[in-house]
Amino acid sequence: MFDEWGTKVMFGMRWLKEKDQNWSGIWLIYDFQLGTGQPLEECAEMGRMFGSRQVGRMKIVGCDNPEVVSRSFDTFVGSLERHLADGSLCILGSTPTIADFALYGQLSQLVVDRTPDEIIRDKYPAVWSWVRKFEDLSGLEKAHCDNKEYLKEILTFAGEVYFPFLAANRAALATGEKELKVNLWKENPIEHIQPVFKYQDKCFLRIKQSYASLPPLYKKRASELFSGTDCKEYLQ
Repeated sequence: MFDEWGTKVMFGMRWLKEKDQNWSGIWLIYDFQLGTGQPLEECAEMGRMFGSRQVGRMKIVGCDNPEVVSRSFDTFVGSLERHLADGSLCILGSTPTIADFALYGQLSQLVVDRTPDEIIRDKYPAVWSWVRKFEDLSGLEKAHCDNKEYLKEILTFAGEVYFPFLAANRAALATGEKELKVNLWKENPIEHIQPVFKYQDKCFLRIKQSYASLPPLYKKRASELFSGTDCKEYLQ
Protein backbone atom coordinates (compact mmCIF):
# COMPACT_ATOMS: atom_id res chain seq x y z
CA MET A 1 0.00 0.00 0.00
CA PHE A 2 2.77 2.47 0.86
CA ASP A 3 4.52 2.05 -2.48
CA GLU A 4 1.22 2.25 -4.40
CA TRP A 5 -1.20 4.62 -2.67
CA GLY A 6 1.79 6.29 -1.06
CA THR A 7 2.98 7.31 -4.51
CA LYS A 8 -0.21 9.31 -4.96
CA VAL A 9 0.52 11.08 -1.67
CA MET A 10 4.12 11.84 -2.56
CA PHE A 11 3.36 12.92 -6.14
CA GLY A 12 0.40 15.01 -5.06
CA MET A 13 2.23 16.81 -2.27
CA ARG A 14 5.12 17.49 -4.64
CA TRP A 15 3.12 19.03 -7.47
CA LEU A 16 -0.16 20.43 -6.08
CA LYS A 17 1.12 23.87 -5.04
CA GLU A 18 2.99 26.33 -7.20
CA LYS A 19 5.87 26.82 -4.75
CA ASP A 20 6.38 23.06 -4.64
CA GLN A 21 6.14 22.76 -8.42
CA ASN A 22 8.89 25.34 -8.85
CA TRP A 23 11.17 24.01 -6.12
CA SER A 24 10.76 20.31 -6.90
CA GLY A 25 11.18 20.75 -10.63
CA ILE A 26 14.36 22.77 -10.14
CA TRP A 27 16.05 20.53 -7.60
CA LEU A 28 15.32 17.43 -9.63
CA ILE A 29 17.00 19.02 -12.67
CA TYR A 30 20.00 20.04 -10.53
CA ASP A 31 20.17 16.46 -9.26
CA PHE A 32 20.32 15.23 -12.85
CA GLN A 33 22.81 17.83 -14.09
CA LEU A 34 25.37 17.86 -11.29
CA GLY A 35 28.53 16.06 -12.29
CA THR A 36 27.67 15.89 -15.99
CA GLY A 37 29.98 18.72 -17.02
CA GLN A 38 26.99 20.69 -18.30
CA PRO A 39 26.44 24.29 -17.08
CA LEU A 40 23.64 24.84 -14.58
CA GLU A 41 22.52 28.24 -15.82
CA GLU A 42 19.38 26.88 -17.50
CA CYS A 43 18.37 24.56 -14.67
CA ALA A 44 15.78 26.92 -13.22
CA GLU A 45 13.88 27.29 -16.50
CA MET A 46 14.22 23.60 -17.29
CA GLY A 47 12.93 22.80 -13.80
CA ARG A 48 9.85 24.95 -14.25
CA MET A 49 9.13 23.26 -17.57
CA PHE A 50 9.57 19.83 -16.02
CA GLY A 51 7.33 20.78 -13.09
CA SER A 52 4.62 21.97 -15.46
CA ARG A 53 4.73 18.64 -17.28
CA GLN A 54 4.46 16.71 -14.02
CA VAL A 55 1.41 18.73 -12.99
CA GLY A 56 -0.23 17.55 -16.18
CA ARG A 57 0.36 13.94 -15.10
CA MET A 58 -1.41 14.26 -11.76
CA LYS A 59 -4.78 13.06 -13.04
CA ILE A 60 -3.11 10.00 -14.58
CA VAL A 61 -1.45 9.18 -11.26
CA GLY A 62 -4.72 9.81 -9.44
CA CYS A 63 -3.60 12.61 -7.15
CA ASP A 64 -5.25 15.71 -8.59
CA ASN A 65 -7.77 15.96 -5.71
CA PRO A 66 -6.10 17.96 -2.90
CA GLU A 67 -8.50 16.59 -0.27
CA VAL A 68 -7.69 12.96 -1.08
CA VAL A 69 -3.96 13.70 -1.04
CA SER A 70 -4.06 15.71 2.19
CA ARG A 71 -6.26 13.23 4.04
CA SER A 72 -4.10 10.30 3.00
CA PHE A 73 -0.95 12.22 3.94
CA ASP A 74 -2.33 12.97 7.40
CA THR A 75 -3.15 9.30 7.94
CA PHE A 76 0.25 8.03 6.83
CA VAL A 77 2.33 10.47 8.82
CA GLY A 78 -0.13 10.92 11.69
CA SER A 79 -0.45 7.21 12.39
CA LEU A 80 3.33 6.83 12.32
CA GLU A 81 3.78 9.81 14.67
CA ARG A 82 1.40 8.20 17.16
CA HIS A 83 3.17 4.86 16.78
CA LEU A 84 6.54 6.44 17.53
CA ALA A 85 5.25 8.30 20.58
CA ASP A 86 5.95 5.44 23.02
CA GLY A 87 9.47 4.89 21.76
CA SER A 88 8.69 2.40 19.00
CA LEU A 89 10.72 2.46 15.79
CA CYS A 90 9.80 -0.18 13.19
CA ILE A 91 6.19 -0.74 12.21
CA LEU A 92 5.85 -4.53 12.10
CA GLY A 93 8.26 -5.72 14.76
CA SER A 94 11.61 -5.24 16.42
CA THR A 95 13.55 -5.00 13.14
CA PRO A 96 12.83 -3.28 9.80
CA THR A 97 10.82 -5.03 7.10
CA ILE A 98 9.92 -4.18 3.52
CA ALA A 99 6.91 -2.30 4.93
CA ASP A 100 9.23 0.14 6.73
CA PHE A 101 11.30 0.69 3.61
CA ALA A 102 8.24 1.12 1.40
CA LEU A 103 6.99 3.86 3.72
CA TYR A 104 10.48 5.34 4.05
CA GLY A 105 10.74 5.57 0.25
CA GLN A 106 7.77 7.95 0.13
CA LEU A 107 8.59 9.93 3.25
CA SER A 108 12.21 10.42 2.17
CA GLN A 109 10.86 12.41 -0.77
CA LEU A 110 8.30 14.34 1.25
CA VAL A 111 10.99 15.76 3.57
CA VAL A 112 12.88 17.32 0.66
CA ASP A 113 9.83 19.06 -0.79
CA ARG A 114 8.89 22.39 0.70
CA THR A 115 5.26 22.11 1.85
CA PRO A 116 5.30 18.52 3.18
CA ASP A 117 8.68 19.04 4.85
CA GLU A 118 7.34 22.09 6.69
CA ILE A 119 4.19 20.23 7.77
CA ILE A 120 6.15 17.19 8.98
CA ARG A 121 8.66 19.34 10.90
CA ASP A 122 5.88 21.35 12.58
CA LYS A 123 3.21 18.70 13.23
CA TYR A 124 5.01 15.36 13.05
CA PRO A 125 8.58 15.87 14.38
CA ALA A 126 9.04 12.23 15.35
CA VAL A 127 8.29 11.20 11.75
CA TRP A 128 10.87 13.68 10.46
CA SER A 129 13.42 12.17 12.85
CA TRP A 130 12.35 8.65 11.84
CA VAL A 131 13.15 9.41 8.20
CA ARG A 132 16.60 10.68 9.14
CA LYS A 133 17.25 7.64 11.34
CA PHE A 134 16.27 5.27 8.53
CA GLU A 135 18.90 6.81 6.31
CA ASP A 136 21.45 4.81 8.32
CA LEU A 137 20.36 1.96 10.58
CA SER A 138 23.89 0.72 11.16
CA GLY A 139 24.19 -1.08 14.48
CA LEU A 140 20.46 -1.56 14.98
CA GLU A 141 19.76 -4.99 16.45
CA LYS A 142 16.32 -4.88 18.01
CA ALA A 143 14.01 -1.96 18.72
CA HIS A 144 10.89 -1.54 20.81
CA CYS A 145 7.65 -2.04 18.85
CA ASP A 146 4.14 -1.78 20.25
CA ASN A 147 2.12 -1.64 17.05
CA LYS A 148 -1.40 -2.74 18.00
CA GLU A 149 -2.99 0.69 17.59
CA TYR A 150 -0.88 1.53 14.57
CA LEU A 151 -1.96 -1.60 12.73
CA LYS A 152 -5.59 -0.95 13.55
CA GLU A 153 -5.34 2.57 12.18
CA ILE A 154 -3.46 1.71 9.01
CA LEU A 155 -5.61 -1.37 8.27
CA THR A 156 -8.74 0.72 8.73
CA PHE A 157 -7.34 3.08 6.09
CA ALA A 158 -6.60 0.12 3.81
CA GLY A 159 -10.16 -1.17 4.19
CA GLU A 160 -11.77 2.22 3.54
CA VAL A 161 -9.42 3.64 0.90
CA TYR A 162 -6.83 1.37 -0.68
CA PHE A 163 -8.86 -1.82 -1.13
CA PRO A 164 -12.00 0.00 -2.36
CA PHE A 165 -9.81 1.73 -4.93
CA LEU A 166 -8.28 -1.57 -6.07
CA ALA A 167 -11.72 -3.21 -6.28
CA ALA A 168 -13.14 -0.29 -8.29
CA ASN A 169 -10.13 -0.41 -10.59
CA ARG A 170 -10.70 -4.13 -11.21
CA ALA A 171 -14.42 -3.64 -11.84
CA ALA A 172 -13.78 -0.83 -14.32
CA LEU A 173 -11.19 -2.88 -16.19
CA ALA A 174 -13.58 -5.84 -16.35
CA THR A 175 -16.24 -3.74 -18.09
CA GLY A 176 -13.82 -1.95 -20.41
CA GLU A 177 -14.13 1.43 -18.71
CA LYS A 178 -11.29 3.92 -19.10
CA GLU A 179 -11.96 5.59 -15.78
CA LEU A 180 -12.95 4.45 -12.31
CA LYS A 181 -15.11 6.16 -9.72
CA VAL A 182 -15.21 5.16 -6.07
CA ASN A 183 -16.17 6.69 -2.73
CA LEU A 184 -13.31 6.61 -0.26
CA TRP A 185 -13.64 6.72 3.54
CA LYS A 186 -16.83 5.92 5.41
CA GLU A 187 -16.99 9.15 7.37
CA ASN A 188 -17.17 12.22 5.14
CA PRO A 189 -16.56 10.17 1.97
CA ILE A 190 -14.78 11.64 -1.04
CA GLU A 191 -15.47 10.59 -4.61
CA HIS A 192 -12.22 9.56 -6.26
CA ILE A 193 -11.95 9.53 -10.05
CA GLN A 194 -8.93 8.47 -12.07
CA PRO A 195 -7.91 6.45 -15.14
CA VAL A 196 -7.77 2.67 -14.68
CA PHE A 197 -4.41 0.96 -14.19
CA LYS A 198 -3.74 -2.61 -15.30
CA TYR A 199 -0.63 -2.80 -13.14
CA GLN A 200 -2.57 -2.03 -9.97
CA ASP A 201 -4.95 -4.85 -10.80
CA LYS A 202 -1.91 -7.13 -10.78
CA CYS A 203 -1.08 -5.75 -7.34
CA PHE A 204 -4.60 -6.53 -6.12
CA LEU A 205 -4.39 -10.08 -7.47
CA ARG A 206 -1.00 -10.59 -5.80
CA ILE A 207 -2.36 -9.43 -2.44
CA LYS A 208 -5.37 -11.75 -2.71
CA GLN A 209 -3.17 -14.68 -3.72
CA SER A 210 -0.74 -14.01 -0.88
CA TYR A 211 -3.57 -13.98 1.65
CA ALA A 212 -5.12 -17.15 0.21
CA SER A 213 -1.80 -19.00 0.41
CA LEU A 214 -1.14 -18.23 4.07
CA PRO A 215 -0.85 -21.27 6.33
CA PRO A 216 -3.93 -21.68 8.56
CA LEU A 217 -2.25 -20.32 11.68
CA TYR A 218 -1.02 -17.17 9.92
CA LYS A 219 -4.36 -16.68 8.18
CA LYS A 220 -6.09 -16.86 11.56
CA ARG A 221 -3.69 -14.25 12.91
CA ALA A 222 -4.29 -12.02 9.87
CA SER A 223 -8.05 -12.34 10.34
CA GLU A 224 -7.67 -11.23 13.94
CA LEU A 225 -5.71 -8.17 12.80
CA PHE A 226 -8.40 -7.38 10.22
CA SER A 227 -11.13 -7.47 12.85
CA GLY A 228 -13.00 -4.17 12.96
CA THR A 229 -11.81 -3.20 9.48
CA ASP A 230 -13.18 -3.89 6.00
CA CYS A 231 -9.99 -5.52 4.73
CA LYS A 232 -11.07 -9.14 4.79
CA GLU A 233 -14.11 -8.67 2.54
CA TYR A 234 -11.79 -7.55 -0.27
CA LEU A 235 -9.47 -10.54 0.11
CA GLN A 236 -12.00 -13.36 -0.33
